[in-house]
Amino acid sequence: MCKRWCVVLWMCLSLNAFALQAADEDYPPPPTGITWGWQNNVTFPLNSAKLQKVALPVLDNLVYTLRQYPSVNLLITGRADNTGEENYNSQLSRKRATVVEQYLIKQGVNPSQLSKQEIGEQRPVASDACAEDRQRNRRVDLAFFPQGYLPDYVKPFQGDTKPQAGECEEVKEMERFIHSH
Repeated sequence: MCKRWCVVLWMCLSLNAFALQAADEDYPPPPTGITWGWQNNVTFPLNSAKLQKVALPVLDNLVYTLRQYPSVNLLITGRADNTGEENYNSQLSRKRATVVEQYLIKQGVNPSQLSKQEIGEQRPVASDACAEDRQRNRRVDLAFFPQGYLPDYVKPFQGDTKPQAGECEEVKEMERFIHSH
């Protein structure tokens, strides 16, 4: 029974890896100076979808690139930390993605170059164990993909499903160790 299950698992993993590889091979080479995939992110305060001034230079650089290269599209992915209800966090991450999308359009980006999604509190990059880690999860991720192609909604999350502890979690772990000895 175990052998059969292991073979089925191996086949599923192999097919998944092949599908991801095929998506890469299907994308044409990017224009000079452009890399397909994640570019940057902008963060948000707790319970807010308001753009911070610190985010504007990041977004303005994307505006410049998207206006210069009309064959480049942008995937905007809204995210949230785990405070609050899951449904609320999904709505908040949608609002965050929308505010970024609206800013880019207002600055002259063609709306047809933009795709957005929200994933709420799913797939955090930090542990959500403390304020510092939760701040890292309150963001919008930005990824380039070629015009005429669908964004790869799966690949950007590879390696992104296991939260990484920030400094605050490491400090807490050290304190627990010290107090236990």
